[in-house]
Amino acid sequence: MCASNQLLSLFEAADVRANLYKTEADYPGFSWPDKYPGKEELRVNNVVVLRLSEMYLIRAEAALNGAAGTAINDYNAVRTNRGLAAAAAVTLSDVYNERRRELCFEGNQLWDLSRTGRSLDIDPAETNIAGDIDIPFPDYRWAMPIDAFEMDNNPNMVQNPGY
Repeated sequence: MCASNQLLSLFEAADVRANLYKTEADYPGFSWPDKYPGKEELRVNNVVVLRLSEMYLIRAEAALNGAAGTAINDYNAVRTNRGLAAAAAVTLSDVYNERRRELCFEGNQLWDLSRTGRSLDIDPAETNIAGDIDIPFPDYRWAMPIDAFEMDNNPNMVQNPGY
């Protein structure tokens, strides 16, 4: 899976995470994540299950939504560790963008959008990579269809609406 230009544009110049993408001469203009390189000969990637930076960003989001704590300290703990200057203030949008930069290609973005009630909107300029995708929230496509095998073998199963 290659990185979209929309994602790559979120990285600031000093952000060390911007260097975690590789290009190949055969595919000019495309960048692939090299975030957790595994052992090439085994084709095994290292998978991180839980990270401290994710906990900081969860707590920052919670603080901005009324929980106890100071969002700016948690937000800056991640930023400054990535080579960026500390921010003077933070908004939910800032935390969401930081989560996207920090956790990209780890399977969090779709869950984050769903959890926060935000739409999935891929910029039309990205269609050469992902196609034209615009899924408003709420929409039936936020729930996947139930597999035909499950539907056929369980008379009590009811298909998700829209499928």
